[in-house]
Amino acid sequence: MRRVSDVLFAALFALAGCVLAGCSEDDPFSPETGREEIILAVNGDFRLGDTIVVTLENRSSRPVGYNLCLATLELRVGDDWQGVRRHPEGHFCTLILLALGPGESASLQQPVLEEYLSGVYRFQTEVVWPLEDNQRFRVITDSFEILD
Repeated sequence: MRRVSDVLFAALFALAGCVLAGCSEDDPFSPETGREEIILAVNGDFRLGDTIVVTLENRSSRPVGYNLCLATLELRVGDDWQGVRRHPEGHFCTLILLALGPGESASLQQPVLEEYLSGVYRFQTEVVWPLEDNQRFRVITDSFEILD
């Protein structure tokens, strides 16, 4: 039994690493189906001391799997997006998959930290939709600014 739990832990660890590091744009976790039904949104532009509210909304008729603790904050640097640390040193996310029913939403509150540079940002996270089919893809917010 220990062997199965080791394999499961390794798979979850790899998935978390992919989400935190940002998988390539042409990976298999990006089907076009359902993109307009699963929305990841941010509520405006921000300054130091503000709190960014990121909302995942399931507009589909089927449940979606998610874990917003694993959402990645990215800063635009030239033509690329670079991951930015969201959590304090030593913080760990629980590697669980939560279910979001049809018509439901979930939110993440992210304080704008002092170390964030002013610039253009976005959040992205991986979801499983439809949950029973275990299809994975990324949802990405529109870009927003953190101002001086």
